[in-house]
Amino acid sequence: MASADQPHPGPEETAPADAVSSIRWWPLRAIIAVVVALVSLLQLAPGEALPEQFRNFGSIVLVAAGIVALFVWLVLFSRIPVRARAITAAIYLVVLAIPFAVVRRVEFTGDIVPDPVFRWDPEPLEILQQHRRQVREETSPETSGPDLAADFPAFRGEDRLGIYRGPAIRTNWESEPPKLVWRQPVGEGYAQFALSGNTAVTIEQRGPDEAIVAYDARDGRERWVHAYPARFSEAMGGDGPRATPTIDGDRVYSLGAKGHLKCLKLASGDVVWETNILADPEANLEWGMAGSPLVLDDVVIVNPGMPQAAAKGSLVAYDKQTGKVEWKVGDATAAYASPQYAELAGVPQILTLEGAAVVSYAADGSAELWRYPWSTANGINCSQPLPVGDDRVLITAGYVMGSALLEIARDDEKGWSAEPLWEEASLRGKFATPIVVDDVVFGLDEGILVCVDLETGKRLWKRGRYGHGQMLLAGDVLFIQCENGDMALVAADPKKYRELARIPVFEERTWNTPALAAGRAFIRNHREMACFDLRESPEE
Repeated sequence: MASADQPHPGPEETAPADAVSSIRWWPLRAIIAVVVALVSLLQLAPGEALPEQFRNFGSIVLVAAGIVALFVWLVLFSRIPVRARAITAAIYLVVLAIPFAVVRRVEFTGDIVPDPVFRWDPEPLEILQQHRRQVREETSPETSGPDLAADFPAFRGEDRLGIYRGPAIRTNWESEPPKLVWRQPVGEGYAQFALSGNTAVTIEQRGPDEAIVAYDARDGRERWVHAYPARFSEAMGGDGPRATPTIDGDRVYSLGAKGHLKCLKLASGDVVWETNILADPEANLEWGMAGSPLVLDDVVIVNPGMPQAAAKGSLVAYDKQTGKVEWKVGDATAAYASPQYAELAGVPQILTLEGAAVVSYAADGSAELWRYPWSTANGINCSQPLPVGDDRVLITAGYVMGSALLEIARDDEKGWSAEPLWEEASLRGKFATPIVVDDVVFGLDEGILVCVDLETGKRLWKRGRYGHGQMLLAGDVLFIQCENGDMALVAADPKKYRELARIPVFEERTWNTPALAAGRAFIRNHREMACFDLRESPEE
């Protein structure tokens, strides 16, 4: 038995122990366990069932919700003594504020992987302006090298099928790496280069202005700049224009992200005519105008989508000489692909992906010919509809959608029809448009290269990670501009996957489609642009 003289613990000794024992720890453990379990389930889910962008986005939301829940527990339900709780909450908020203090903005890959841009990183416009000042101070000749017979005048080439038909390119990059011709900063945006002769044209963001810029394809020097006030910004998709300009003879037709349609002289950049295809530039699609202008005979055709269109049409055709509206057709919301010319069942027509369907209109805008429902989980269609032969169309989409091969027919009594020969999940092309080679299709299935049998839609092989990049066909090889900035060559071989070459070029996200012309690769992203000589016998 304790002695009566034995000292008893004082309040100052029992209070801390009592305070600690009274803290309610189980909600903390439950929050952490639930978040870890749900994130693990998402990340371990099969890619076929749940694409990586959904897994990553869900994980970000769960972690953010967990951070909020932990703060609520700390402040309201933890039973930590008031003073200690206040100090802990203040430290918690300070720690949470650090990323906001050091990160200027967050960019995302096509799989929704965050890529922070820190406040001490120079802005793209600063880098570009410094480069332009440096070039102006130099006294070297304005042009260098022989004339180029470059001919890649539109998005994915003249027919928009993604096929390069110029001089052969070499594939032994390990022993003979591509020769860098020039490399320099460029404004923001996701347009491709359009090329004609010695001129390479693109559209980019320069501060508050969109700028249509013509460069000398031989050395990268600016020939002219046409800038105008317009800036499109979107957190997930990034800033700047999306649509590739189109060169037609001595004219350039360019569409900005906020709907500015311009016709310029190729030689000087002088304005021939201009208009805005949107009734209200602020009443835009969520990710902006992305369809490259299609020049067909005497008109230039764009796809603003009826709810946004100034001329009230899914497709609107302007006289390419004057800018006068010649016709308009359709009444549906646009998607993010470009109008595609095709001749199916012997009839000229224009294919367009709308927000919820692939649709064909008569080439003169007189009528809708056929329609096939094609809607992703969130109504986003980016990949081009591809005409295949005389009577088929290949379509694809990401976001758990897949691909379909449609058979197009016309009956004198029943009219037009579009029936699926197959629908498969073997190819889910999110950003990249596939390439059709004979009886097979090559494409990026949620960032992984696949080869699919054109007749059945069944996958022949799936190998190699290239991210949400873009590709072209050059002879019997696929030229792939990887999302991480690499350039790669893969054999267009239906029997097996063979990567022939790969070199790093850019360090940042690269969504822009490459251009191949005169044996050279003209590539860019939203930070840099470069030209590589890929000819089998490059001139020194």
